[in-house]
Amino acid sequence: MSRTGLRAARVAAWCAAGLFAACGGGGAGGGGAATAPTTGQLEVRMHDRPSEGVEHVYVTIERVEVLREVDGAEVKSTLSSQPGQYDLLELQHGVEAVLGQGQFEPGLYHWIRLVVARDSKRDMARKPADTLKNYVVASGVPHPLVVPSGENTGIKLGHDFTIEAGQTTVLTLDFDVRQSVQRCGRNHVYRLKPRIRVVPTTPGGSDDGIVGSVTTTDGTGLPSGTVVSAQQAGVEVASATVDGTGGYHVAGLADGTYDLVAIAPGYAYGKELGVVVSGGAAAGNHDFALAPTGTGAVYGVVTPAGENLTVRLYTDGLLVATVGGDPSTGEYVFDAVPPGDYTVVATDGVSSASGTVTAVAASAVPLDLSL
Repeated sequence: MSRTGLRAARVAAWCAAGLFAACGGGGAGGGGAATAPTTGQLEVRMHDRPSEGVEHVYVTIERVEVLREVDGAEVKSTLSSQPGQYDLLELQHGVEAVLGQGQFEPGLYHWIRLVVARDSKRDMARKPADTLKNYVVASGVPHPLVVPSGENTGIKLGHDFTIEAGQTTVLTLDFDVRQSVQRCGRNHVYRLKPRIRVVPTTPGGSDDGIVGSVTTTDGTGLPSGTVVSAQQAGVEVASATVDGTGGYHVAGLADGTYDLVAIAPGYAYGKELGVVVSGGAAAGNHDFALAPTGTGAVYGVVTPAGENLTVRLYTDGLLVATVGGDPSTGEYVFDAVPPGDYTVVATDGVSSASGTVTAVAASAVPLDLSL
């Protein structure tokens, strides 16, 4: 598949109508001779990377704030003041949502904050999940999406950027749903643990990144949730789902060397190491043919339990799955794991523990960890 065919149209889902005046700046004067612009425009977009095991991820973003320094003092401005609910799984294959835009004083800005609406425990216990501000849909059934209490002041993204007079600065927030929405334990409990990159974007420009296709050796169609992950030293930098023809496009990559892992439920992993991105693109197509395989499960308990537990599964130093631990029991489970040797790493953000395990087809293998 050509790179051109992999670029989808961008969708503008405006959070608020028009432009927002901020920081005391004004626009160009009307009438008479042309006046040099005194403000620059900032636009914040969002797209996502895939999430395994769920069909929809609805998140309500109340507003977007930016911060700059003026004479040593912090000045905060708001891009959008109207809440907007987004299905993050619709923002794939180049489709984006514009969270807000506005006119701002030129200068250096230090961070962006996304203020995410939160549902009360009472509402999550009593209301239908699909009436909440944040929820996921798995196998056609809606479930509440828990926003941890630590996020109630917003998701702060520390990234310096510059606004220039008369220019439009576009920042794309690469919201990694695959890493940010975690199923915790054996029950349908989902937690939002945001992982977002801030990617400066050239308006009207393109980003070839890494492209290729994924097929199966038995000629059957790819299962839903098939994903290609681009990693550095076992840390996922970006990922992409395959489209309807099996093509994929991993975008927003800085120049460097990446390892690729193709992951499809019921199939052995596909791997390609040392893919070089230069000038924003990797040469050629990077294709995978995945072989069907039996699968098993890896499960266990992490102690002590807590709402910040994250458990990751690695093979040959490459990350292949991430889940949460049940906040009450510390239980975790990885389903649809191909046979082989794995390392399991658990962390609560402060302490970590790891262990090794061999997955066996049609079996569930236990591994408990203590932080």
